[in-house]
Amino acid sequence: MTAPNYTGLQKEEIPELAMDGGKVSVRLISGAFNGTSGPVPSLTDIHMTSLHFKKGGVLIFAVAADRNILFYVVNGRLNVNGQTAGTHTLVEFDDDGEDIRVEAAEDSVVIFGHGRPYNENIVAHGPFVMNSQTEIMQAMRDYQTGKMGIWTEG
Repeated sequence: MTAPNYTGLQKEEIPELAMDGGKVSVRLISGAFNGTSGPVPSLTDIHMTSLHFKKGGVLIFAVAADRNILFYVVNGRLNVNGQTAGTHTLVEFDDDGEDIRVEAAEDSVVIFGHGRPYNENIVAHGPFVMNSQTEIMQAMRDYQTGKMGIWTEG
């Protein structure tokens, strides 16, 4: 039941870390990477970045085993912990370790994030995310009656 919020960012407001001699660029949105924090606060400790690799770039890092990982290859081809992953691939990880090793076979872009599992019911409909269908219906009614605010131009 958190109030809606939007954080708009321009490219220059997103911290960018150069790794592997500049062959890898980590662009931080939320959470932290190598001691640098992203500009978007997360209510649920979700860490989000985009990873940009030049061919041959290598990035080795760890994610705690109790966190779920999102690793989506937007474009390119990489070797991720010994497995090849190409454009439009969602890479899945087991809970058996923390180390991730990525090597770019070609220039590549990855959406990477991680967070602790919610361990509760999640129901989504449109922009609404709640814990039950009843809560979703109430959120839709609240939206329709203007309880979430109204759009004004100005």
